[in-house]
Amino acid sequence: MKRYHHIICPRVRTYLLGFILIWVFTSGCIDTIDIELPEQSSGRLVVDGYLNRTDSAYIFQVRVSSTQTLDTFTIGEVGPVGITLIANDQEVQQLENGIIYKRSIIDFHDEIGGTPDEARFKIRVTTTEGAIFESEEQRIIPAPPPGSLDVTIIERSELNSADNIIERSYLELRISGDITNQNGQRVSFKWNVSGNYKFNEIETTPPQARFPKVCYVEVRQATNTINLLLSEEVSSQHFDSVKINESLLDYRFQEGYYYTVVQHTLNQDAAQYWDEVRAGVQREGTIFDVPPGRTTSNIHPVDGSDQEVLGYFIATQVDTLRRLVRPAESGYQRHLCAFQELEPPCNSSCCECLKLLRSSTRKPHYWD
Repeated sequence: MKRYHHIICPRVRTYLLGFILIWVFTSGCIDTIDIELPEQSSGRLVVDGYLNRTDSAYIFQVRVSSTQTLDTFTIGEVGPVGITLIANDQEVQQLENGIIYKRSIIDFHDEIGGTPDEARFKIRVTTTEGAIFESEEQRIIPAPPPGSLDVTIIERSELNSADNIIERSYLELRISGDITNQNGQRVSFKWNVSGNYKFNEIETTPPQARFPKVCYVEVRQATNTINLLLSEEVSSQHFDSVKINESLLDYRFQEGYYYTVVQHTLNQDAAQYWDEVRAGVQREGTIFDVPPGRTTSNIHPVDGSDQEVLGYFIATQVDTLRRLVRPAESGYQRHLCAFQELEPPCNSSCCECLKLLRSSTRKPHYWD
């Protein structure tokens, strides 16, 4: 009897083995995730509103828009809508869409009565089709005493454009404070960080027939940055050295840099909302992680309408903290135009500081 031996070359054996391993791992590890997507992908109503209480004023704004598809680059416009601010069950003021209003706390309560600590707020939105939506009632939770700001320099090894490892210095802005207010309530915080730096123009050689100007340049926070501290993340009554900003140490710190921190004191519901927003815009992990769920909304139809609405109305206590970083604290950074030979006429930002984005020769009122 003849026997036939089947010979498989090494390369084919490798391919077969690889195919078998891929089949085993993928068939055992891939799971199916069912995601509930809204039937209406665009045109849904979005209501975004806030009421901030400072030491002396209420500041409020409501913006009504609609969702858009991904290939649309403009904010969804809606027709004329009625927007009403309601406080203590009284219709206080009719609002224009997207307009910021400011009212003195004293004048506001002279009109509606009561005290700031007792005030209850909500908004009502009426569309051109007659649909009516109202937010859940909001109270402003008192804030703990303002915390303190501090800065720390850190060094980090990074690759430059030539793929060489270099050391770069960064300045971290950190905040410390109490997590419990005067009523014994544990609160959460959201911080918005902006800055302003001083920039001196450089004189040319020979000097031009004018005096060098001094500019103050605004630095805004990135729109997708959410600095949030949840009360459940802190085990004690005090939080210490929470990082809320990091900036590359460069020419902006050469003459002085002023940080402005706007602190919002949040209740549990508002903190949950911002935590969901943060999970959506600051996504971490891999493509196999479960995606963030739909963001909570506290705005609902009140007339039996089944129209879907997204958004949130929030009322918070707002405090402003500032910190001037002097040149000695930032390591005496070089001027943007250091070691440059400038000859007249000079039209660059070195000798025309108003060319810098968001610059002004007006000194901020808080600048020390």
